[in-house]
Amino acid sequence: MVNKETDLLFFKNFLKNPFGKTIYQKFLRVYLLTTLVGAFLLYLPISRKESLDFFSAIFISLSAFSNTGLTTHVTSDTFNFFGQLVILCLIQFGGLGFLTVLIFLWSWIKSGGNINVEHRRFLHFERGSFKKVESLETVKGGITVLLVAELVGAIILTVFFYFATPATQNSEHLPSAKGDFWKSLWYAIFHSVSATNNAGFDILGKHSIMPYRHGVNNILSAVLLVESVLGGIGYPIFYDLYFWRKNKKLRRNYQVSLFTKTCLSTYFFISLISVVLIIFFETILGLGYSNSTVLYLPDNELGSKFDRLWNVIYTSFSARSAGFSSIDISKVTEETKWLLSILMFVGTSPASTGGGIRNITIFLILARIFFTIRGRRYLTIYNKTVSENIITDAYMVFSAASILVMSSIFVITMSLQSRQYKIGDAFFEATSAFGTVGLTSGVTKSCNFLGKLVLMLLMFVGQLGISNAILSLTNQHPKFKNARYCVETLRII
Repeated sequence: MVNKETDLLFFKNFLKNPFGKTIYQKFLRVYLLTTLVGAFLLYLPISRKESLDFFSAIFISLSAFSNTGLTTHVTSDTFNFFGQLVILCLIQFGGLGFLTVLIFLWSWIKSGGNINVEHRRFLHFERGSFKKVESLETVKGGITVLLVAELVGAIILTVFFYFATPATQNSEHLPSAKGDFWKSLWYAIFHSVSATNNAGFDILGKHSIMPYRHGVNNILSAVLLVESVLGGIGYPIFYDLYFWRKNKKLRRNYQVSLFTKTCLSTYFFISLISVVLIIFFETILGLGYSNSTVLYLPDNELGSKFDRLWNVIYTSFSARSAGFSSIDISKVTEETKWLLSILMFVGTSPASTGGGIRNITIFLILARIFFTIRGRRYLTIYNKTVSENIITDAYMVFSAASILVMSSIFVITMSLQSRQYKIGDAFFEATSAFGTVGLTSGVTKSCNFLGKLVLMLLMFVGQLGISNAILSLTNQHPKFKNARYCVETLRII
């Protein structure tokens, strides 16, 4: 009798709040529903060139909506124009923020009218500022910058694809838009949107952008790099920099926020260090790999020294979340592969189109450790003291993400149908999924059903955010929320 009453109560609550009571539950269910709708459209015969099972359609739909880029099929070979358009829409909505786009359009239709408190909470949760009252303005500025970046990138890439010739290996036929304006335009729009939203999806064949990594063709990776950096910076930073520039013109004093200073400095510092380390791993340490690493590949495969150096620089940025592959991951040293995995795990800035634990999280943890070693009780950055609650959240995010990824590695390793891959490859694939990057060592296609299911979980959590994913499953109003007992100490060392 009790079970029947409980089931009836659950059913009534579901009908009353089909998307959940809390904002976390609403986002979780909206994201799931969007993924399933996208999978259904991709599964339809009008979307495909070849056969596709429904599970693979769900995997690709989730990968597109989470801006990851991992696929079980080659996009250009499997989907026709309509299918590619569905993927593009999933990428755009997933990158800009599904509910954020809807609220942005509603506000625009109302000619800049005010939005209610609930809508502001949605914006603040998904892509907004750290101040709720500024969320709508932050989103408007962020979406405007990214749409302009997509437009400019599409114009440049249209000209590029119209004249560019992909370099082939062994007379292999590759998709090319040379001399075809409409095809060049579609290629440009697709890859510009994919790069800005840090998705990593391409329609250039199974080699991604590798056929365009020589000489003047590096224009492609240069454009994609700029767009992916803009997408990975985050909405609040655009808003902050806009007001800084505006007040500077008016000769007014305006202090850039601590968030902006920390995110930008951390983002580019990590990128610089990663470039130096990859060059070191591929040169000094690469000598022990029989000259098979990226910087030692034959000239006809990777081009001049400048081409090699540029592709190393691009890969270090791409591993943060972009996911376009300009080098063969199997050709890099194990040290480089582990470094790229760490970069993918860290990810980009908060409230951006990227994933991972976010660069601000790793910065706070390392800074807290450094200040503790120096005997400092409080963490001070740019003459500002960081709240201990924020530091605790950073530790929670890092710990939860580490447990999730490490647990996933064991499942992925056990699910591999080929024994040619090592645990490092599983770690690479897991962090690629969690960081919503899309770089692959080949593990995804070798996984069985269970392994792909775990990768889907990682992509979904990476898109939603580890802390938001946890909160969507918890009771927001527990009976003993503020219960507290006697304090006791425990020895940990």
